[in-house]
Amino acid sequence: MTHTKLGRNFWKLVTANCINRFGDAVDTIALTWLVYSLTGSALWSVFFYASNQLPSVVIQPFQRFESGVILS
Repeated sequence: MTHTKLGRNFWKLVTANCINRFGDAVDTIALTWLVYSLTGSALWSVFFYASNQLPSVVIQPFQRFESGVILS
């Protein structure tokens, strides 16, 4: 599929999603590293990482995407 066939808004959404996911990854790595630097404990780093990821693991299976709403 070409760029024009999918639409400009679709590519804006894809680009924004990529930037958002990259920022989330940097945030997760940086904060876990900070916890390890402050505590010196890998166990606390794991607890922090798990507590940071838990909302995504719990909520995402129940999230609904309606095609007409997101890309209208």
